[in-house]
Amino acid sequence: MATGGSDASLPSLSSKREALTCALCLEVFRNPKLLSCTHTFCQKCLEDLVTRHPDGSFPCPSCRRDIQVPDGGASAFQANFYIEQEDLERARSESHCFVHPQKEYDLFCVKCDALICMDCKLTKHLHHESQSLDEAVEVAQGQLTEAKERLEDVAADLERNIKERKADQTEFREKKAVVEREIRQRHATIVATADSYRDEALAALETVASDSESTRTKDLQTVESSLDKVQRLQQRMTRAVREQDKCEMVNVAKEMRSGQGSTVSVEELTAIPRLKTKLRPVHQSDTSLEEKMRGCLKDFIGGARQLELEISELELTASQMFHCGENEDTRVFCLCPMDDDTVWVSIDSSPRDVSPTLKKYSASGSLVKSGISTGRVTVKRRSDQKQIVLPHNDTKPQSFAKSQHASVHYGLFFLNSSVSEFVLTTILCDEPFSTKRTRLFAVNCGPHDTFDVDHSQMLFAVVTTQPSSSQRQVCLFKKDRYNKLDTYMSPLQPFQPADVCFFTLVSKQKEVLLIADECNDVIHVVDTDDDKLTFRCFLGPGNPLLLQPTALHTDTRGRLWVGCRGGRIITFQPSQ
Repeated sequence: MATGGSDASLPSLSSKREALTCALCLEVFRNPKLLSCTHTFCQKCLEDLVTRHPDGSFPCPSCRRDIQVPDGGASAFQANFYIEQEDLERARSESHCFVHPQKEYDLFCVKCDALICMDCKLTKHLHHESQSLDEAVEVAQGQLTEAKERLEDVAADLERNIKERKADQTEFREKKAVVEREIRQRHATIVATADSYRDEALAALETVASDSESTRTKDLQTVESSLDKVQRLQQRMTRAVREQDKCEMVNVAKEMRSGQGSTVSVEELTAIPRLKTKLRPVHQSDTSLEEKMRGCLKDFIGGARQLELEISELELTASQMFHCGENEDTRVFCLCPMDDDTVWVSIDSSPRDVSPTLKKYSASGSLVKSGISTGRVTVKRRSDQKQIVLPHNDTKPQSFAKSQHASVHYGLFFLNSSVSEFVLTTILCDEPFSTKRTRLFAVNCGPHDTFDVDHSQMLFAVVTTQPSSSQRQVCLFKKDRYNKLDTYMSPLQPFQPADVCFFTLVSKQKEVLLIADECNDVIHVVDTDDDKLTFRCFLGPGNPLLLQPTALHTDTRGRLWVGCRGGRIITFQPSQ
């Protein structure tokens, strides 16, 4: 920085300042733009030139060469990257005037928003409002304080933005890995299933071949034994005649009359049936199913698509997770957390979901109570009731109540279903299986998968299966109303609801319905206002832990328990 020293430094300083000074405004460049003639001017100065020459061209102020205005105006001229921004900032911070290098800045031009010296004030800035340097500093200090706070807020917001984007990127990569693992697992399941069916088919082939081979060998041995007898008799006869063995000829003749050569014996030999049929193993399969099989395999393995999910007002923070399944085929049908931090889980580890069992686990995932075979059940529990168990398609609830595990379940909702309707029996009691205070809901629903009742016990949502298409849907019912109130229309298609759960938003003092979407790896948050099912948002969209959620339940602490494919049990603490 020049300090008013020797004159020897002035030419160099003056030359440098000239290189950083706009020839139009005589100020340090602001947004320097390079023209095709290689001269540089401030963008603001060029904008004034373009305004004065509306025909689309103007002469360069330095060389008078005709300059064409690009589409976009002055801002579209190429930026002069040869001029370093640091040099411009340093030039603006010089205490000596750019126009009059031997003069120090001692005034501030309000109109031009620039520091000037007294000579500038008496010439170019003669009629402009100006301030003393001290006055300008006082104003600048207040502005800088406000700007500092504003920039701190902006920086904090940008840091949060970066953090969210990095977290989103991490979740995206984790989700990609999960989806890739799922695709590979499904392929492995197909291969294992195909290998199993191949082994069954080969075993069946061996069984068929073994049975046939045994019968054929036995029949062949019978014919060969008969032929052997005939041939031996022929040999005796031939030898006796050839050798003129009188005794042997008499004996053979006797054998032919009453022994193996007799008419009766010959008839028995000729009565052995000839081979009229041929047994051959064949490959029996329905080749017409090949195209359908390819489609089914493709649908089962699935594909990859990108869902654009809005950031939810409700986020999920996983507080704990454990596995209760034996393999990736394990399906969680339902779960019920208890006050002692244990959880009942109905699971099936077979690929075909045919034999669910009810097991009890600790929060860490250790088995507390071994499996109880129940068949398909749905378990729901309220804070003011004991455990609730719903046997599927059971027309006699009391028979279920007397089963081997009846001692741990009371205060029940029983769901009795038929093709056309189901009856919901609510038993609120202090003693197990008391028939006191029993209420019956009868609604027109059809085949069902699972359901839940709100805390008022007036509304209940049911996951049903449409007989015509085998597609699942979520319907809303109300006490004392036979027909459904509404059917949920999902914003995502295809849509595969697996479970429903009423959940209270503490911050909003509002109860909403949660729907586990097994197909899209999300949980729908649905309002039930005015007895309508209306989509609100997604709970924890894109969370990599939510892979094929199939079971939902809340506990008395307000936590959400989610069961996922593969036997994953995850406890979430929603941030509201």
